[in-house]
Amino acid sequence: MIDAHLDRAATVLVVDDNPHVLDGMRKLLESGGYRVLAAANGRAALSLLRSGERPGLVILDLAMSGMDGWDFRAEQLRDERLAGIPVIVASADPLAPLAHNMGVSAVMVKPVDPKKLLEAVASATLPAPQPHS
Repeated sequence: MIDAHLDRAATVLVVDDNPHVLDGMRKLLESGGYRVLAAANGRAALSLLRSGERPGLVILDLAMSGMDGWDFRAEQLRDERLAGIPVIVASADPLAPLAHNMGVSAVMVKPVDPKKLLEAVASATLPAPQPHS
């Protein structure tokens, strides 16, 4: 039987409006053993999350049409069911470093180094250590 927490932790939602970036991240993350979900903007990502998907992590671009990453993160934090899902920002937005103020796990500037991204994902999706009894 698969541990439900580990299975959830191994799922990553990538939110980016560039199909080439989505495809590249999907290939990279799948090569690292992750299950990948994709959304083309913040609104699509929220819809996916509110439909019951619970990834262990969101990788979020900030500059997108429809609903950008800033608005997605604000909405995510307002929804108690979604607020606990960790977020890594991967963006070319010059203001991306300010995303640290929104409680994200990491901010990476595009183009993202694949090895560093996989390290950040592994760090953000590891299950919390269990206290010893």
